[in-house]
Amino acid sequence: MGVECALIGDALGELLRDRLETLGKHVTLARAQDPDGIHDLRVASRRLRAALREVRPVFEKAPRKALNEQVKAVTRGLGTARELDVSIDLLRKLRPRFRGPARRAATHALHVMDEKRRAATPDVLAAADRVDSDVFHHAVTDLLESRQPGTKCYLNRASKAIRKHDAALRKAHAKWHDSQEDEDLHQTRIAFKKLRYVCESYRNAYGEPMDQFIKDLKGAQEALGQWNDLRVLRDYILESETASDPTVQAGIPELADGLERRMSRLLTQFDRTAGDYLATPADQAILPVLAKPIRQYSKCPHDPPSA
Repeated sequence: MGVECALIGDALGELLRDRLETLGKHVTLARAQDPDGIHDLRVASRRLRAALREVRPVFEKAPRKALNEQVKAVTRGLGTARELDVSIDLLRKLRPRFRGPARRAATHALHVMDEKRRAATPDVLAAADRVDSDVFHHAVTDLLESRQPGTKCYLNRASKAIRKHDAALRKAHAKWHDSQEDEDLHQTRIAFKKLRYVCESYRNAYGEPMDQFIKDLKGAQEALGQWNDLRVLRDYILESETASDPTVQAGIPELADGLERRMSRLLTQFDRTAGDYLATPADQAILPVLAKPIRQYSKCPHDPPSA
């Protein structure tokens, strides 16, 4: 049996409680159909799922899996509404820049998306109700009561998890670089988020250097997030191409082309901002941060990671 590391139990237990508390804070606004509230609840659910992956060393599998299924349902339930909230807001801002058939196509697409957004309201309510449900709270209680002694080094756990996600990001980016397919770039965006979430999970062990690293990651993926918003909007617009008005039909390709030009400019920006990080070998990019945990974590009964 390994040496018990009290640090891993305390730190991961604190992480789990913090993520659960944050999730609960955003339910009221989400239930009120507030776009920011829906966004915040969805992000909180994703961060909680990331935490559930990291607490494996000290919480039992069955209750962890049961809660994860509940949280995943929350994420899914908010997905369509969040996409439409962003797309509708974005198209309303962009519509005045178009003229003639393209503007009429934008107006038509907004009507179609507004109808889809209204249809997504029950899913948002169900997601908010799920967080407040007895089933969800029982799943939380079962998980918290399943805590076990931690026999793995917290710092080694942090290092391995972060390096694993960094490698996954580099692999996803290399695949997109070869294919230039939208879906592969979308997966690169997701890999960026997962790396950021896992870094946030362990930031308390590394202090300011990790905070700066997270900030740099967020900056590197900002253009990619904007690109994805335009990609989703473009796809909604193309889905509305069945309009019966010939003028609207004529304007949809022009509108979609305008969005794709903006997407192309954002990809150039992404290459500039993320290129430096992705061109830097992993050892140089992240291990210097992992090799210097802050003082209160230096008494881990196992060897800390080294550069």
